[in-house]
Amino acid sequence: MKLKYKFSMIEVGDEINAVPGGAGAKAFHGILNLNETGKTIMMLLEQDREPDAVVAHFVASYPDSDPAEIREDVMGFIQQLSAHGLLI
Repeated sequence: MKLKYKFSMIEVGDEINAVPGGAGAKAFHGILNLNETGKTIMMLLEQDREPDAVVAHFVASYPDSDPAEIREDVMGFIQQLSAHGLLI
């Protein structure tokens, strides 16, 4: 799976916003407000990746965290992206 549209990440102060560009701007009317984790997930999904690869990235990055909790959080975000039609 990967992002359906190209997004630009705009950081203003402590806020991170993802804004669709090109065809995405016409198809998706909105801005995503993200945290660092959401930004990283979206950056990883610019390339075609399996959900397990995204989870594995965070498990490796945060070895002291509970892998089951990481999986739940990452999959929840991916499901939100899918529900809004942002993944292919």
